[in-house]
Amino acid sequence: SSADELSAALNKTYTEDTTVMLTKDITLTGEWDAHSLNGSNNAKLVIDGNGKTIYGLNSSSYYNLGGFNSNGLVTNIGAGFSSVTFKNLTIEGANLTNNGEESAATGVFVGNTNTVNVTFDTCTVTGAHINSYKYAGGFIGYTQDVNTTKKTVTFKNCVVSDSNINTTDSSVGGLVGHNYTDLTITGCQIKGNTTIKCDENRNG
Repeated sequence: SSADELSAALNKTYTEDTTVMLTKDITLTGEWDAHSLNGSNNAKLVIDGNGKTIYGLNSSSYYNLGGFNSNGLVTNIGAGFSSVTFKNLTIEGANLTNNGEESAATGVFVGNTNTVNVTFDTCTVTGAHINSYKYAGGFIGYTQDVNTTKKTVTFKNCVVSDSNINTTDSSVGGLVGHNYTDLTITGCQIKGNTTIKCDENRNG
């Protein structure tokens, strides 16, 4: 129900199946620090927005977690989870800047994922402004998959609206900046006054 509780929930190691549910809209203030989700024992984690909205996500710095200079609501999702699911959550008005150069990874929900199955179900990004050296997406900046068993990132009924997503070098997308997983997208929309731009003109 508060920014402090949200911060604690998004910056810990989960050893068993857990659901974290928002009970109120939450407004973040100041600079949002690094938040790393880590799992063990193949735990399943659900972040249930419960129809609520997070406002005020601002980060002009970046943090090296999982080998990437990442930023976002969750900076890094580590391996060890069976799955991580975000559902029924809106993030409005995020403002993210990442000049981490070759290893920059920026997304409103997640900067970087590290070999884990991730699902976004009925989530929305609206009014976001992202400026990153590379690897920028409305939801995820960079997805890693270093195992031989292919991991999956799934988007269901998600929306990016009225947002600006920009990179200086390369790898920019409405949902994902740079992907190394099996990717499934169903019923999603990039809409409104949204722009997706790469200064090197290598849009994808």
